[in-house]
Amino acid sequence: MERDVIRTYLHSVGREIRWGRARTYLLRELSDHIADQEGDFLDQGLSPEEAAARAVEEMGDPVAVGRELDRLHRPQTRWEIVLFLVGIVFVGLVLHGFTNSHFYNGPEQYLGISLGLLGMGAVWLCDYPRLLRKGRRWVPLCFLLLVLAFAAACLTAPLSRSALPGAPGRWLLYLFLFVPLLFAAWLSARPGRGLPSLLLCHPVMLLGALVPALFPALEVCAILYASMLLVLTAAVWQGFFSLKRRTGLLAIWVPPCLLTGAFCLRHAALFSQRFQTFLHPDRDGAGYLYATLRSLRDSLSLFQGTDTGYRVTALYHDISLMLANLASRMGSVVFWAALLCILLFFFLCARRILALQSASGRLLAWAALWPLFFQGILYWLGNLGCSPLSNVLPLPFVSYAPAGQIPSFLLAGVLLSVFRMDTLAREGPFPTRLTPRSHAASIPLPGGRLHIEYRAN
Repeated sequence: MERDVIRTYLHSVGREIRWGRARTYLLRELSDHIADQEGDFLDQGLSPEEAAARAVEEMGDPVAVGRELDRLHRPQTRWEIVLFLVGIVFVGLVLHGFTNSHFYNGPEQYLGISLGLLGMGAVWLCDYPRLLRKGRRWVPLCFLLLVLAFAAACLTAPLSRSALPGAPGRWLLYLFLFVPLLFAAWLSARPGRGLPSLLLCHPVMLLGALVPALFPALEVCAILYASMLLVLTAAVWQGFFSLKRRTGLLAIWVPPCLLTGAFCLRHAALFSQRFQTFLHPDRDGAGYLYATLRSLRDSLSLFQGTDTGYRVTALYHDISLMLANLASRMGSVVFWAALLCILLFFFLCARRILALQSASGRLLAWAALWPLFFQGILYWLGNLGCSPLSNVLPLPFVSYAPAGQIPSFLLAGVLLSVFRMDTLAREGPFPTRLTPRSHAASIPLPGGRLHIEYRAN
């Protein structure tokens, strides 16, 4: 009999909660809270029927409770980010008509973007807290399989850039953009650890970042290491490790600085030679691209709004120089507009990330945002002739790369999923295993306030 009273109450509350995922989660927590209250009344000597009735009565009116829970727990759809991405994709398709790359194939680009948008929508709607909770044990295995597959593909294929576009290594290279996400998931499963656990992150980051050097793709190495270093910094700042912030930040940044300094001192001549090559790429046979871009930029022929002088170079049909091709026809406004879009996208996402309630959600969001940001900045610098790294990766959401754009859309889907599920991913300063009474939400009602305790996801 007492179970019928509780089930009726929960059913009445659930009818007011429109989000199915929130309904399941909240009714489970509400049921646990009623069970706790019922146990307290049983300890006071009440009968089971009386204890259940009193516990339900203290919860308040089920319709009012359900409506308030529905108001507080709605999916957070960040339409400004979605509309921005759709607009950028549309602009990119339009701009492809102004490029003269003989590599461009419209149907392939449309297919790649369509698959990317479908993948972004699927990831956007997924329940990331549940996936994170159930999949943490598989993170090391996924990372190991990715490393082995990539190493096998690169070692069994010629390592010349001209031979690699069709090799499996290039396709697997795009998957390495998800390594920071695996790293963030691994961190979220290790909360409350001390200094040894933090120091263990350094060899993990090096392993994940240096494997793409087999391609060779130093641009990807730089993106991965910088992204994981910043994700680890965010983890320390949020209190994932049982260390003071100052100690944790020193443990993160001092080892890379010392290793870099030791390498420079040990190989001073080599470092000086490569630095001079960066400043004067015409001294290196592989620096033809950057030497040409710089000479065109310095003579302003790259930005004069006409392709005269630029089209006679071999770069005019280079598929990785979309911005330079557009600038040769439209002027320097192309570069400034591209930089503005990159910074605006970062600002829109970063502002939402800083407002997230979930600690693990913030880590995953940073792990998805930093690769996109660095990928865009390095592409921009490469087209301007100011980067010593080749543009293996495309400009996210814009440049021609049917397969290479899909990971960018999937990373954007991760961001949208984290934003959407944030109201259900309630955690403390770091994600630990907590009791049902560890975190409480207080809901105002006409007859008082309803307090519901939440478990961490």
